[in-house]
Amino acid sequence: MSQVNEQRIALLNSIVAQKARELIRRVESEGISILITQGLRSIAEQNELYAQGRTKPGPIVTNARGDTAITTTDWRLISLINPDGSFNWNVDARWRRVAEIGKTLGFAWGRDWTGFVDYPHLEFTFDLSINDLLMGKRPAEENEGDEETMKEIEELKGQIQTLLNTAEAHIEKINALEMKASMAVPEWANPAVDAAVRCNLIDSPDGRSHDFYSLLTVFHRKGII
Repeated sequence: MSQVNEQRIALLNSIVAQKARELIRRVESEGISILITQGLRSIAEQNELYAQGRTKPGPIVTNARGDTAITTTDWRLISLINPDGSFNWNVDARWRRVAEIGKTLGFAWGRDWTGFVDYPHLEFTFDLSINDLLMGKRPAEENEGDEETMKEIEELKGQIQTLLNTAEAHIEKINALEMKASMAVPEWANPAVDAAVRCNLIDSPDGRSHDFYSLLTVFHRKGII
């Protein structure tokens, strides 16, 4: 993806930016090059465009005022790039293919509008209309309702829980080994331990392992201590 496209996409809501990058990836895989001519459009910029053809010279290019724009999502305008590097604003099969792919990603195409038709316009509004915006509605927080992201989070939670369960099992084994390695003198080993103390072989009879007491007992029974 070109640096210009990435710079313009980077200003968008992260969910929209992700979908825009996927759009570019898909169309480029089919040999179609597109240029993002605008990503984020500020309220001031939108009001300037709305004034065109109304209070300022030029044709009308939008029916939306800036005070209803979602400035964290906003509009996205695209242009096809010809093999020679020139822009192609003619609506041909490539244009329709870009729009088709965009719509599968959740973008709306200005060609489908009634009244005012805008071919080079793709937008992502989180299914919010201008009336919704006027009522104060805004896009959901990032990742909310994103099924793919939520699935990844749930899978990660499962992996973490598995690691925790494994860690707990290892801790239990370590505790069992520590208990086995450090124990009070068993009754059957008392004669051997007493003999070892008298011989100054050990100074503290408690806290030794099972194997240690077994070895002392063998030595004692063999008459070594």
